[in-house]
Amino acid sequence: MHKMTHKPTVFVVDDEPAVLSALRMLLKPLDWEIEVFSSAKAFLDHYDGRMPACLVLDIRMPDMSGLGLQEELKSRDIRLPIIMISGYSDVPVAVRTMKAGASDFLEKPFEGEVLLRSIRQALERHTQPGILTRLTRQLTDKEALELYRGIAPRLVLNILGRLDQSTNVARVRHVVDHLCRADVQDRLRASEHVRDQVIDELCLVLDDSGIKKVLSREVLLEIIEDSGVMNDLIALEACLLRIQAS
Repeated sequence: MHKMTHKPTVFVVDDEPAVLSALRMLLKPLDWEIEVFSSAKAFLDHYDGRMPACLVLDIRMPDMSGLGLQEELKSRDIRLPIIMISGYSDVPVAVRTMKAGASDFLEKPFEGEVLLRSIRQALERHTQPGILTRLTRQLTDKEALELYRGIAPRLVLNILGRLDQSTNVARVRHVVDHLCRADVQDRLRASEHVRDQVIDELCLVLDDSGIKKVLSREVLLEIIEDSGVMNDLIALEACLLRIQAS
């Protein structure tokens, strides 16, 4: 059972005791809670979904690898920022972990400050959804809908702008109008995974508007990883969750 704390938590999972000890010493002086585990199973048995937090995860471990744990968290719909670490230079594996949503990939040995910077960025990213959700809870349904309709055009422009498509006003209006349709908003609010449903709707309407030829789902997910686009998507999700909870 976790003790009550408002500090961010950094979880470290590595099967090498020396690595766990070294990382604990590096992180302990900072204003974070530090919890270390020698296996993926031990972490899964312990983790309760707390926020904000991030996971420093070794790729090569017996029983369940870091990639296996990453996939298991994804299957449980747990959005925990992951910093992958490895003692092996393996570009295909690094690419695979990043495409699966890892925040960073560091090759051992790495400078302590490099890891600290990566952790700070991951924690900042994980904290934001909780902050936005708390703020939108203070809005009325009408205010949340108005905010949603204000964010949707910016999200679409951010996405199309990265494809040099933002000058096509009719196309932008078509995508925004789709996201703001009452039946689409109802479908998004009814989803158990709002953010994923928003992405599915974007794929659907972008396909209808002819952009699918240059924008696959994989490319869209890569664009969304950009901080500006992700921030808009998180804000859109927070508005929908506010209305969903009313």
